[in-house]
Amino acid sequence: MFFRKLLMITPALLWGTTLFAQSTLSGTVSDETSGKPLQGAHVLLQDSYRQTITAADGSYNLNKLKAGTYVVKVSYVGYEIGIKTISVNGPLQMDIALVRKTIMEDEVIIRSTRAGDRTPVTYQDISHDNLAQKNMGQDLPVLVSLSPSMVTTSDAGNGVGYTAMRIRGTDMTRINVTLNGIPLNDAEAHDVYWVDLPDVAASVDNLQIQRGVGTSTNGASAFGASLNLQTSSLHADPYAEVSSAYGSFNTMKNSATFGTGLLHKCLTFDGRFSKVQSDGYIDRASSNLKSWFISTGYYSRRTIVKFNLLSGNEKTYQAWDGIPGDILDTNRTYNGMGKYTDAYGHEKFYDNETDNYQQDHYQLLFSHQLNEHLFANVALHYTKGKGYYEQYRDEDQLSNYGIQSPKIPGHYIINGSDSTYLPDSLIVNSDLIRRKYLDNDFYGATYSLNYTKGQWKLTLGGSWNNYIGRHFGTVIWARYAGDSEIGHRYYESTGKKEDFNLFAKAGYDLSESVHLFGDIQYRQIAHRIDGVDDDQRDITQKHTYNFFNPKAGVFFQVTPSSDCYTSVAVANREPNRSNFTDANPSGPVPGA
Repeated sequence: MFFRKLLMITPALLWGTTLFAQSTLSGTVSDETSGKPLQGAHVLLQDSYRQTITAADGSYNLNKLKAGTYVVKVSYVGYEIGIKTISVNGPLQMDIALVRKTIMEDEVIIRSTRAGDRTPVTYQDISHDNLAQKNMGQDLPVLVSLSPSMVTTSDAGNGVGYTAMRIRGTDMTRINVTLNGIPLNDAEAHDVYWVDLPDVAASVDNLQIQRGVGTSTNGASAFGASLNLQTSSLHADPYAEVSSAYGSFNTMKNSATFGTGLLHKCLTFDGRFSKVQSDGYIDRASSNLKSWFISTGYYSRRTIVKFNLLSGNEKTYQAWDGIPGDILDTNRTYNGMGKYTDAYGHEKFYDNETDNYQQDHYQLLFSHQLNEHLFANVALHYTKGKGYYEQYRDEDQLSNYGIQSPKIPGHYIINGSDSTYLPDSLIVNSDLIRRKYLDNDFYGATYSLNYTKGQWKLTLGGSWNNYIGRHFGTVIWARYAGDSEIGHRYYESTGKKEDFNLFAKAGYDLSESVHLFGDIQYRQIAHRIDGVDDDQRDITQKHTYNFFNPKAGVFFQVTPSSDCYTSVAVANREPNRSNFTDANPSGPVPGA
């Protein structure tokens, strides 16, 4: 071990302690080198829910302890955690000297957007080990499906490909998701398409689910829940792993992960490559998914600089429509997408009714300890997404695609000695194949200051993000193409969105058992849409929103093994793209 932990114990047993039914643990927490007392250090008795924080002179006191054996865990920001097993059978004094960390750890990167152990919200922390035990190539919603209030769905029926989650009945568009504190929800749709990040769970070190409105974070406000992901953290030693899994419906996952460990006591390099394939439980709901993750970092006692590159590529056969209720009991694998009738009246399914998309995430993360109480975080990010989905349209109306109906001149049909004259006619409908494209750029910055001293925990954070999304569609083949050219483009629009937010959080330990919490957030969103939608309507419009989201709560430690909280929170958020484009132009403005 390259970290040292020093715990100095000076027991002081009083005469006749066997007469007491309950005992007391007390002492001080200090810096090992300077002897300076550490105010606000957490002293926890593991598996007992008993904890306290140190006073200005570094002293602590845990009373009314039953006689027995305890594991004491002492933690303070910037110091190694001290752990010691003790036996209590009367008053016991334990003075603790903590050793400063030689390097910072990644937890400071996401601290501003997470709940702590005394924050008055309902939350759950899930570790990498917990995810790894279940990870057979399925998407993240399936891996956390046993979390309280969670319902997950899968288009393909086996958790590979398009998946989604609901928490407390709220769908994915109203669940805030961040990756290292950076918004992951699509800026226009508000959804998270987990299929674009195959096997992302293999690169997640830990995650936190906050149910309900939760604390302020970056991106759109949460209604049902917040999901905060942190990618791989520091691995001090080199490692490498190759894993494969095979299951039902020809589902197969192959992945390789590796890391150099700590080079020259300050540098790291980690990587992962994954490939996931499946035929799917639903007919033709196949998936061909690839992803990779590269991370390099610089660590010192006061500074972390990391660069992450996360890329995903997916090709899935569409199975979005679900199964009609009248055949659910007799044909549970039915998939009607891609269905058409050929020129001879035979029912067929188009073999390239697929969704094709690639998404690349670039993140530059910087954390610095300004002093023993104050930490600063800044992150720059850029996400590039590009792709399309392709569909066969059986006897679709040409006017929907801006194609002039071709005219067939009058002509005779001769059958033996008989002939029939067919007059001039217009072709109104035609079989055709279309593609709908999305080409988007999302970039910005997040920032936070975290201050911890004594009973106080203060956070000032926020972000600025800009999004440009280009939407367009083409007809790549038509049985009757009229006057259209090859690759006829029938609609095109652009969505632009600028999102600024600033939040401040304050937590104060009023006593050993009472914690006060306050949280305020201001968000400003400017959203503009220009162009024509896929139904040939002009959808040009612009909107600006200003939101104020206050939150407050009180946490109570009722007994050593139980606690409760009360809170009040206000959440406001902007409409998504479909709310704007589908609204009646003569009706009320969405969200106004």
